[in-house]
Amino acid sequence: MIKVSAAIIEKDGKVLICKRAKGKFNAPLWEFPGGKREAGETAAECIVRECAEELGIAILVETLFAEFDWQADLHFSFFLASIDKGIPQALEHEEVRWVAKQELDTYVFWPADASIIHRIVALP
Repeated sequence: MIKVSAAIIEKDGKVLICKRAKGKFNAPLWEFPGGKREAGETAAECIVRECAEELGIAILVETLFAEFDWQADLHFSFFLASIDKGIPQALEHEEVRWVAKQELDTYVFWPADASIIHRIVALP
């Protein structure tokens, strides 16, 4: 089972989303920032590392938002998080964008990410 962590980073009523780079698996779909957990790493440690590597930011992990198995071989952990330091940059993505929660369903997301959009829109 491949373990994946992702961050739902909100700021001023908008959520940070990333467009997969051309040539990468599932490009050009949108996703929440994150990636595969490395050996010995917790789910929260993974998302902190991934945001630093992919976006050049330091985040504060707030709480586990959703956790589920996807198909037979992926386990997802989605965390609510906020930016501690830095401005998100598209270091490994084609684009990063701040989007109003109510507009998330107008983007084509990777299916596992898309499966929780209704829950994100319902956040206060």
